[in-house]
Amino acid sequence: MRLYGAKKVISVTTIVWVRNDFRFHDNPALLYATQAGVALPVYIWSPEEAGDWQPGEASRWWLNHTLGRFSEALQQRGSALCLRCGDTLTQLLSVATAIGATTVAWNRRYDPIGRQCDEWVEAGLRASGIDVQTFPGNVLIEPDTISTKDSKPFQKFTPFWNKLSQSLLPTPVDSVPDRMQLPQRLPASVPLAEMTIQINRLSSAHLINFWRPGEVVALERVEEFIGSSIREYADQRDYPALAGTSRLSPHLTFGELSVRDLWQRLLNEKNAIIEIEPMTNVTGIDTFIKELAWREFAYHVLWHFPQTVDEPMNTKFRNFPWRTSKEFLEKWECGETGYPIVDAGMRELFQTGWMHNRVRMIVASFLTKDLLCNWVDGARWFWDKLVDADFANNSLGWQWCAGCGADAAPYFRIFNPTVQSRKFDATGSYLRRFLPEIDTLPVNVIHDPWQASGANRTIGNKIPGIKYPTPIVNHSDMRNIVLSIYSNT
Repeated sequence: MRLYGAKKVISVTTIVWVRNDFRFHDNPALLYATQAGVALPVYIWSPEEAGDWQPGEASRWWLNHTLGRFSEALQQRGSALCLRCGDTLTQLLSVATAIGATTVAWNRRYDPIGRQCDEWVEAGLRASGIDVQTFPGNVLIEPDTISTKDSKPFQKFTPFWNKLSQSLLPTPVDSVPDRMQLPQRLPASVPLAEMTIQINRLSSAHLINFWRPGEVVALERVEEFIGSSIREYADQRDYPALAGTSRLSPHLTFGELSVRDLWQRLLNEKNAIIEIEPMTNVTGIDTFIKELAWREFAYHVLWHFPQTVDEPMNTKFRNFPWRTSKEFLEKWECGETGYPIVDAGMRELFQTGWMHNRVRMIVASFLTKDLLCNWVDGARWFWDKLVDADFANNSLGWQWCAGCGADAAPYFRIFNPTVQSRKFDATGSYLRRFLPEIDTLPVNVIHDPWQASGANRTIGNKIPGIKYPTPIVNHSDMRNIVLSIYSNT
């Protein structure tokens, strides 16, 4: 491009290496590339590079659909999405050669596997004469830019939250232009249908009945949540039978939604409410903001303690005597433990690719403290079945429940599944939704069906008349055993 009477302006051709950032709103790498000149977004399917933590079944389902939505949105902007399979560095260099790209840009990742991959890809690109530009990922503040007064990483949430809330300043969020400039010649691209991302299993085939991936849906969901539900969030979020949570987590996981933009929208809504109604209760907004801060804390911990993906932060637990039983683990996975709130949660996960957060804590506590199964086994199952599977949040949550991680629940905090069920699903509505075997039981026994008439008799470990399993362990007995083991760890 030449400006009349001015110096020549160079238009750079940039590859945007897309990972989990399928959005146009607040996408720093994509915005940089479009401002620099010619931009080509490229997604490379290379699950082998993730080692033992390849994308799970539910994540692959979501990824397959969000790639389709993102590709369509790019076409509407006059652009395109190049899809490739194989070694990342090889494919990026191939695309760069085909279109004459001089730069590759991406938004940074913070998990240990992603970081390691980014480092060797960057080194390979630079060695080949390709410039690399990286930008903040989908976090509020980069994990290595916040620390204690002693310049150490935080290991407790409250002091982290205090520092985070003081460090964040309102920042403008920009969007990618409605029109994007493509290279004159496009490289070969693998058709999405031939990339074999999605696993065609029965357990994921019906996820489309519960979810709609994509940025457009994510932004609609934000508007709906902030406009109608968030004021009751603090009061309703713990009750799984209610639609009291945002269900934004998978959109954040896949970068269809910017956490920075979401944070700013929440603050704007809070300020607007206070300005109009100074005495109005904004606890719901404050509570949700704090939940986003917990997400941030998870990234902070994983950045500084990368081993916590599958190793306990508390080194005392490295040799913890887990009594992992394949039989118990399978019954937990299938929702056949005999404890309704646990089984309902596990079946919700299997059927919908998601689980209510309160129930996540209950089932995690049950696996680690009632069954004494290693938390890593639970983390891997969640990784495979959750549409919002996320390295940072998955490991932090499981270690919190197992009592071996950052800011973990004390070892003596052991959720009683029956008490939790009665407290947070008093009418049994959530249980009936996912456990049809017991939907006819009255409220007084639905939380502990083994107390029902005739339950003292079993047929193949099933309660006669309702065909629901008897408890695989006695909670009271296991609580005493676990307390003894934990206290001596």
